[in-house]
Amino acid sequence: MAIAQSNIKRMLAYSSIAQAGYILMALVPYGNSEVSQDAVASALFYLLAYAITTFGAWAVVIALEKSEAKAWRSVIMPGWRASIQRWLPP
Repeated sequence: MAIAQSNIKRMLAYSSIAQAGYILMALVPYGNSEVSQDAVASALFYLLAYAITTFGAWAVVIALEKSEAKAWRSVIMPGWRASIQRWLPP
């Protein structure tokens, strides 16, 4: 479902749903007292690593959106700028 997306934000959202399942899989052996600490530690490690990479991915998406908006503003002819200014992101 995520690969077929043309919207990067929607693809990242679908990816987040899948990653939540992977984190839960780390907690499956939690009932076994011999490995419960390892299960929690590995789930927390994965959660931390995923959070860092996700923040990075969103930072790239936001930076690209801002650069595309600036490029679009520079192409607009001055006469049209006032009429469509309200639809451009700040």
